[in-house]
Amino acid sequence: MVTCTSNASIIVNANSNIILTVQAVSAANSPAINTAYVSGGGDPSTTPKPSNPVTTTINPTPKPSISIVKSGPVTATVGTNFNYTLTVNNTGNAATSGTITVTDVLATNLQYVGFSGAGWSCSAVGQTVTCMTSNVVAVNGSNVLTLTVKALDAASGSSVVNTASVIGGGDPSTTPKPSNPVTTDITPAPKPNLLISKSGPVTGIVNTNYDYTLVVTNSGTASTAGVVTVTDNLPTGLQFVSGGGNGWSCSTTGQLVTCTNSGVIAVSGSSSMSLTVKPTQAGTYTNVGSVVGGGDTSAETSNSVTTVITNPPTPNLVVVKSGPSTATVGTNFNYTLTVNNTGLAASTGTITVTDNLPSELSYVTFSGSGWTCSAVGQAVTCTTTASIAANGSSTIVLTVNPTTAPASGLPVKNTAYVTGGGDPVTTPKPSNEVPTTINALPQANLTITKSAPVVATVGTNFAYSFNIANGGTGATTGTITVTDNLPIGLQFVSGPSTGGFTCSAVGQVVTCSNNGSTQIPAGQSVSLSINVKANFSGVFKNTAVVSSNGGTPKTSNETTTTVNCPTDINPGVLGF
Repeated sequence: MVTCTSNASIIVNANSNIILTVQAVSAANSPAINTAYVSGGGDPSTTPKPSNPVTTTINPTPKPSISIVKSGPVTATVGTNFNYTLTVNNTGNAATSGTITVTDVLATNLQYVGFSGAGWSCSAVGQTVTCMTSNVVAVNGSNVLTLTVKALDAASGSSVVNTASVIGGGDPSTTPKPSNPVTTDITPAPKPNLLISKSGPVTGIVNTNYDYTLVVTNSGTASTAGVVTVTDNLPTGLQFVSGGGNGWSCSTTGQLVTCTNSGVIAVSGSSSMSLTVKPTQAGTYTNVGSVVGGGDTSAETSNSVTTVITNPPTPNLVVVKSGPSTATVGTNFNYTLTVNNTGLAASTGTITVTDNLPSELSYVTFSGSGWTCSAVGQAVTCTTTASIAANGSSTIVLTVNPTTAPASGLPVKNTAYVTGGGDPVTTPKPSNEVPTTINALPQANLTITKSAPVVATVGTNFAYSFNIANGGTGATTGTITVTDNLPIGLQFVSGPSTGGFTCSAVGQVVTCSNNGSTQIPAGQSVSLSINVKANFSGVFKNTAVVSSNGGTPKTSNETTTTVNCPTDINPGVLGF
């Protein structure tokens, strides 16, 4: 309450003014209504008289009101810097004054890198970044601060939520004001991801080299950088021979093979190498490889490869014999001896085939690439140093001559034997048995049948006919001769002019010969006839003889012909 007094007189119809200067200290009870009171000065009223009320609206004192808005990327990549933008806005009715402080507590998988912003200064203690500025932010103005951070590996595949806060600058609020939250998905940094696969044979042979193939594939999102290292710890029993590939170099320490490559393997690319090893003993070997480096910090192991190692394969020689089922004395024929290698390896060294011929056969000659043959008595021995591949064969042809047919008529049987060539079986192995029936030399067997008329007439020609048949096993050879010793009283007239036979007579002996121009096959026959004439009547008996190529003559049947005198002749006159 304010009290004012004055002893000065105020004349009638006059006034005296008082001016009170006041200060609004709060707008809490606005509007403010005020009334003054006057008393004394000789006025008989003892009660203070009020003035008219005066209403005054009290406005608050102008103050700044600051807030903070935060923005950042939706996604970020591990190992790559990104920015948070912090905007301090003044929505009050007075400019800021004093220090404005922004605080940002970073997630543990973010690393503070730096800041930018006019008038700002920032520092970090642990994950807490504190930034301050004394720059004035005008009414409806703003001030921008940028924080640069980096996502660490631990953030890969996660979402980072971040909030900042602001305080000070004359804002009457004593509690820091938070910004909006910003969510950023952290994606993994591009990097290589190396995988390794291994391949090799299912089987192998002692002391025979074979290869393992190792393929390194980059299934990551970045090319390799630096040295890629492949290791392969060979099992005992495998000996490293060599290794390498495009860009690869390999070395060994004991059983451990180490191969390195400084070349770049692109995304989705691959690089391969081969390791050549030699198994020194039989057994089952399981082996893996591993890869590391090139920017991939984790080691990867390949699939396992199992190889069964066996002792070296050997040849297995067998001989198969073939020959004719029949043969003829005096005519050469062939035995075919086929040496087959049914083993798993080619033959080595000398292969020997022996064939002890039956006594009815004699060795003539042989043929066969790479073979040499000789005979001592009935034993034929053939040798070769030519190699016969696995599943291959080599053939010998023995030419023999049957010198006689067995008296028993049974087939001769023959077997060959093979040995050597690296076959572990040292006992000669027999072939199949080949039976051959030896036939005697085909021979002709001629017979002659003679025919003649029963009755004939003196002085008139008549014919003796001959049928020569071959009942033997072979055709005739050489000259066929028919001889007919005519009885006294018969005279040779003429012989055949066809069939290759010619006839002539010396005295009573008629001889017909073909001079070898015509042969009679087995089972067939030829016929011929001669014309004769009787000089007197009587009964004439006659036979003929046939022979071939100097063979034993064969006599025909006997014919009988009665020769009569002509009916117009007087026998008593002519002596018939």
